[in-house]
Amino acid sequence: MKIKIMVVVLGLFAAAGLVGLRTDAAAAEVDARYTTAASHFATLEDGTRLHYLEQGAKDAPTLVLIHGSFDSAFTWERVLPALAREFHVIAPDLPAHGLTGQTKPNRYAMTDMVQAVHGLVEHLRIDRFDIAGNSMGGNTAWLYALAHPERLRRMVLIDAAGYPTTGAPLVDANPNPVKAFFYRYGNPSLLVRSGLLRAVADPKAITDAYASRSVDFVLRAGARDAQQIRNRVRALHKQPLARMHEIATPTLIVWGDKDQLLPVAAAPRFHADLPNSTLQIYKNCGHMPQLEAPERLVKDLRAFLLQPAPTSAPATTP
Repeated sequence: MKIKIMVVVLGLFAAAGLVGLRTDAAAAEVDARYTTAASHFATLEDGTRLHYLEQGAKDAPTLVLIHGSFDSAFTWERVLPALAREFHVIAPDLPAHGLTGQTKPNRYAMTDMVQAVHGLVEHLRIDRFDIAGNSMGGNTAWLYALAHPERLRRMVLIDAAGYPTTGAPLVDANPNPVKAFFYRYGNPSLLVRSGLLRAVADPKAITDAYASRSVDFVLRAGARDAQQIRNRVRALHKQPLARMHEIATPTLIVWGDKDQLLPVAAAPRFHADLPNSTLQIYKNCGHMPQLEAPERLVKDLRAFLLQPAPTSAPATTP
């Protein structure tokens, strides 16, 4: 029976184009291919070598942009230059992702994502800043607001994760041994590309270059091991949703009405639970407004973030 099941699974993987094995690419090779003039690497206190993009004048208000799951800092490339005209923009690759990839601590829970962001702003000696996050990056942003409310001016949640959803991740949290083998050693191209296309309402928003880069980041040495660990630990992670009301940070919630990964029904839940929030729904837009509606997103971010700063930092809830 087990042999028959394995044959069926192998057949499914063959049909999906996953049986063709793909070896890891050397981290240095991938780094050399995708490092840009805006790229920097910071070694954090826990030993993490974190890649981040930085643009804009350092004396301008700082805006930290956080990407989503299986994405990278480069997801912001269509909005970053425009935002950098008025903001000091920092966009990190979270642990297990992009040119950060597998880290020395080898920890990838949501608390570790929050700690990576905090470690970076500490490293850069940034005291107060705005934060915006998409999907898992939005989850990281509001968890950061709970952990370090005194550091934030304003927050933007873009199709943010946190509430339970039936949207399937790119990789099973607990795959059987056969699946685990092919997720680790198989060709990830079809899975990555199909996942990206599912994340947008307009397929034209995903260019070949964007998809190819995303595949290369998955193939970067250590990245697949890190992602497998991340998927296991996130299945065990319990979101502190009961504490959402404690977040006093002024918040803009942006959501695409065609989001298939995190349905728009979650948007009013965030709006109801966050006491100082504004909600905007983007028509005919999917999970990644930064790719599908970059001009509108820049306009809305500017309008929200350039309001006068609160007179004092929000108090920490005991």
